[in-house]
Amino acid sequence: MSSTFGQPKPTVKAPANPAGFLFEFKDGSRFRGKVFSGGMFGVNVGANKNGLILQAMDGRIYMHHYPPVNRRPARAYNSFAGYTPNGDGTYSPVDQAIPEPPTDRIEINPTPLPSCIPARISFMQFKRSTLNRLYPSYEAAAKRDMANGMSYSINKDITWAIYNAANGRTPIGRHNSPAATQRWRGKVVSEGFLKNRWVIYGGR
Repeated sequence: MSSTFGQPKPTVKAPANPAGFLFEFKDGSRFRGKVFSGGMFGVNVGANKNGLILQAMDGRIYMHHYPPVNRRPARAYNSFAGYTPNGDGTYSPVDQAIPEPPTDRIEINPTPLPSCIPARISFMQFKRSTLNRLYPSYEAAAKRDMANGMSYSINKDITWAIYNAANGRTPIGRHNSPAATQRWRGKVVSEGFLKNRWVIYGGR
């Protein structure tokens, strides 16, 4: 009989999974992960001035589901402070409009995703609090680029895009709606994204 018979087995602790960055959307969704770090032709494609491609900590690419949200009519507000008066001496965060999904746009997605619809998410989809937390990282990267004498900095473009989105200076175009969300989901289903093991669809 083994000399260890009847003795408690040591507890093996699994390595903790990193929590990731919390991305919060105007529609109320939340996703923990990171900006896609892969690239093509030597260029990181996870972030550019048009938005971000998000990735779960297990490597799957995040596809947003763009749920429709009822919004109150826009009211006059202090654009610098980012708050609107309620009329009783109190203030509330600005009601921010949400753009419709990019159903008709084509962009190269990370391998092995199809490229019929973009995984990239516009900065205008993110809550201002998330943009405010993203801004310092890209601002610091842009300053490093300039300090290194780079004539062009994609990080500078990203920094300005985040700033403009956070301050309501980016045109919205068409607002999201139940019909637009349904069109987006139909395209996601027909192109096989939901069956792709490298995709995680929708936040919580």
